[in-house]
Amino acid sequence: MGLVHAANPKFYSIILWELMLMTRRCDISEDRWLKAVDIFELGIGNGREIADRLGVSAQTVSREMKRRRARKGSRTPETLTDLVDFLDRKDRREANMRAHAAASAAQRHALAHAALSNMIAEMMAAERCGDISLALTSVQRTASSFGMSWKKR
Repeated sequence: MGLVHAANPKFYSIILWELMLMTRRCDISEDRWLKAVDIFELGIGNGREIADRLGVSAQTVSREMKRRRARKGSRTPETLTDLVDFLDRKDRREANMRAHAAASAAQRHALAHAALSNMIAEMMAAERCGDISLALTSVQRTASSFGMSWKKR
């Protein structure tokens, strides 16, 4: 008997008509709806964006939000508080980085000043002795500390 109905084209149209009339129950879990309500109330997303994420129509989201008494953007102060905290942390982090960079630069400057002062002192001592070539090792050491190579001629 099943073969008789399967071969009958009217039978297919009746089944298709019944499938079209059946309403599909929304299979979205309660957790996903609660997250959607949070997004809606925090002002992170609107109804259309939530509908796209959940795979339903915007009307379904609107109806569900009304049923749950969710007001759009009603919890934006929470979002603003989180944003202000984030920006404060970012400002503090950048200030710490600037302070660290300044301290490192000051330390590099002090080391360079000490190396140059030592080289000049040794050059002056060598000049007093009458042979400036005595300061050659100091000049080479200072040049290599600044990343310069010393070539002998």
